[in-house]
Amino acid sequence: MPVETRAGANNNENADPNINVVVAGAGLDTYIPVIPDAKDANIIAKFKYKTLTKIKGKPTFESMKEITRQLGRNALAVKVSFGGGKRGCLGEVFSGEKFLEEAGVEWTVPISEGAYPNFNANATEQEKKQEISAFIIRETDIKIVEAVGNFLKAQLIESVEECYIRELHQGDFIEYDDRSLFELLQHINEKYAKLDAHILKANLKVFEEEPQMDNPIDDYFAKQEQCQRIAEGSKYKISDDDMVGMFVEHMGKTGTLTKSTVKFNKQLDENKTWKKAKEWFRDALDDIIEMQKYSGADQELLANAAVVSKRDAMENAREEITNGMSESFDLLAQAAVAKSDTIDAQPATIIALTKSLAEATATITTLTGTNATLVAELAKCSGSRTRKPPGFSVTNTNTTGHTLNTQGVSCPTHHFVRDGKPQRNLTFVTAQDCTKCGKKVFHLPVKCPEAPHNKVLAAATKAAADAIA
Repeated sequence: MPVETRAGANNNENADPNINVVVAGAGLDTYIPVIPDAKDANIIAKFKYKTLTKIKGKPTFESMKEITRQLGRNALAVKVSFGGGKRGCLGEVFSGEKFLEEAGVEWTVPISEGAYPNFNANATEQEKKQEISAFIIRETDIKIVEAVGNFLKAQLIESVEECYIRELHQGDFIEYDDRSLFELLQHINEKYAKLDAHILKANLKVFEEEPQMDNPIDDYFAKQEQCQRIAEGSKYKISDDDMVGMFVEHMGKTGTLTKSTVKFNKQLDENKTWKKAKEWFRDALDDIIEMQKYSGADQELLANAAVVSKRDAMENAREEITNGMSESFDLLAQAAVAKSDTIDAQPATIIALTKSLAEATATITTLTGTNATLVAELAKCSGSRTRKPPGFSVTNTNTTGHTLNTQGVSCPTHHFVRDGKPQRNLTFVTAQDCTKCGKKVFHLPVKCPEAPHNKVLAAATKAAADAIA
């Protein structure tokens, strides 16, 4: 019985779906499937970046990071069945370890089997048809991966000055044909764009920056995760514990999340992951915003109302004083031009003016006292305000506050004083038992020299000093 086999029956766009081959059952053993070529136009059309950003001069860590990102986006756009089928040709850009971490499966491109598929012994006709279909997909994807690798390699060569890859040149005939894209990237990164101690030191400084609570908390999450990605692959990794520890430290300083921070610290260790910490504090922020909606007590609105009341009181005072002075000047002008009978009545006029002036003075005194009361109340409001969660602007002018120690207790802090001058750094008012260094100290937990991130910073600084020496 004849068997119909569709040679293009696969999920690849480069395959020709219109090729139908009808062969007899026994003919399957000698049937030669047609493998479509990888069409250059189809591949390039899928690239997000038709050309990469040009690097002038020596490649740096930052410039190569952007080039690698652009190459990765292009590779990701061309889908193949290898590496799980969901990460395109990203395995041509990443190392095997990084691709496995990214995709959860290994990136393996098989060697071409030639013109014929290999059938298992005693395979049925249906099994042979299925193997032919899988064979066509594999062979087509092998061609696509090879084409994508060559295109991306050409883009990289165009984006950097050749003197930085010339060492991998293999002669005028071969040039870089036998070099893979990953080989070129590895050469540039290891020789010229190293992740050195200076970059790591700057990265750790950014990692320690507190969140801007007026902005969405997602900005802070993205910043911390970016810092972790920059340090990964080096001996100065930022671990998940470091991420959680710094996050808890930052959230404890906000004031509004102190209670939530203490509760989080009491969780089991298996619940203190970066993912769960993000969920915990995001929910805490949402709860605060929701409570403020129902209470309707926005301190900023109350403060604005007090300012308006003060302004209205001052305007009323000015108006009353102006009216009183106008009446007084009118009476004086009338007295100056009055006839003698009016001049005789001046004592009574003076008494009346004196009385009016005394009343105006009393009014001014009362308004001034009201103004002082308003200023005092505003000062109380300003002094009691705390930092708001994302979406609520506030300017905190306090020079002192509270910070969680390593035992999760909120303790008062102030600015460190040296030679009678307040310094920028905060310290505890009273000495604390630091569980990180085991001493009774005044420094904040984030500044403890035994903290993981500070050890990393110290190691990076020493490495930089050794390099200079």
